[in-house]
Amino acid sequence: MVAQERAYAAIFSLVVVTTLALLGRSSGSVVFFYLLPGWWISLLITGGHGGNVGVETVAFLARFLVNLVVYYGVITLLLSIRKRHRHS
Repeated sequence: MVAQERAYAAIFSLVVVTTLALLGRSSGSVVFFYLLPGWWISLLITGGHGGNVGVETVAFLARFLVNLVVYYGVITLLLSIRKRHRHS
């Protein structure tokens, strides 16, 4: 994968994660917990009941990074499949 495709995957994953997080926050639907696996990490860190400012900050950063990594991986995988399919 070339650098341009990596940058595309990173930007697209940032857009997807941000959009899903905003939709999840505004709708309150449980569906978004399944689409954003970082929420589960956040719940593990805070215990589901919240915490002090430090714990909430760590949980937010972990949630955001986990979501970015997962969607970056999915998008990278889809791009590589598309590239292989196009060349065959």
